[in-house]
Amino acid sequence: MKRIYSAALFSFAAILICVCILTPYNADWLSVETSSYAVPGINFTVKVKLKNPEPGLMLGVDLHRMDDKKNSHGCFSVCRPLVVKDNETLYEFSLPVPGDKDTSFIFPVIILSRDGSWSGRVKSAESEPVPVQSAEQIPSQIILVQKKTRDNGEKTLQLIPESDLLRFITASLWVFLVVMLLIRRNLHHSPSLILAAAVSALWESFNSSTAITFYLRGIAIYSGAYGLRREPQQFFSILLILTCAAVIIYLIHAISKSYISVILICLSIFWSISLLRILSLHEIDRLLTMTIAGIQTGQLLRLAAAVLSIAALLQLIIKEQENPQTDGNNSFYTDI
Repeated sequence: MKRIYSAALFSFAAILICVCILTPYNADWLSVETSSYAVPGINFTVKVKLKNPEPGLMLGVDLHRMDDKKNSHGCFSVCRPLVVKDNETLYEFSLPVPGDKDTSFIFPVIILSRDGSWSGRVKSAESEPVPVQSAEQIPSQIILVQKKTRDNGEKTLQLIPESDLLRFITASLWVFLVVMLLIRRNLHHSPSLILAAAVSALWESFNSSTAITFYLRGIAIYSGAYGLRREPQQFFSILLILTCAAVIIYLIHAISKSYISVILICLSIFWSISLLRILSLHEIDRLLTMTIAGIQTGQLLRLAAAVLSIAALLQLIIKEQENPQTDGNNSFYTDI
């Protein structure tokens, strides 16, 4: 029966993820005009008209590239975002088009955010692809044309920032776990487990993932490597997810009757989410910043990991107290 419930839960999650990623939405909050062609070495013009400008927000545009099969290969050109002003609806951007023999099309991604960053976005949309041609191949003069624009899978992402209070609670729960592990060392005999929980508390309290993400993004932009980050992001994100899955499967099968294994699984989930936030692949960011009851999914999962870790340890302590003749090593394998 538990396997049926698990299968149903994973099926529902898979369907929900597919719907969130694949369902297109019309972008009714802006209209976009772009150059009719993109020419390497010549700046590409994007005009954005906001229907209801919200003063104080930041409006930015990134150029993404496609190959001749229209497979997207991520962002390869960015510009400085502009501050949205009251009653000012029209904003113009001019972005460089780097020469790349594998780029056949480009399309702009328009980002409306609180601080000019992708992670701080309120809305985002993308327009139709534009062909990349050499200056000699352009059949006519480059003009601005109206483009169809859609929300790129984030219609429901009226982004709610992570809660400082929940971050404090999560970090406090990890600290509590550290204290309990120190008091009940006889149940696990593992200094590394205490260290992992302590580092998790520090990581969460300082919001380290966000800080490192901003730092790495800044380095990439100023070094000119920002457009090359897509493939490494994909590779390391997939590698991290597969590694986390392998570790969890191993823990379930190797020590499936141990409450300590629950703590190790929770730590694996916590660190996988934290590292995925650093990698900041757009598709993963989309999932982690979706909200449930006003809480970002990524933060909710990190909080749940800390809560479940403490619950597992408390249950192990209860079992050990019910059978005081059982030593720590035997209580390690309590049926869950």
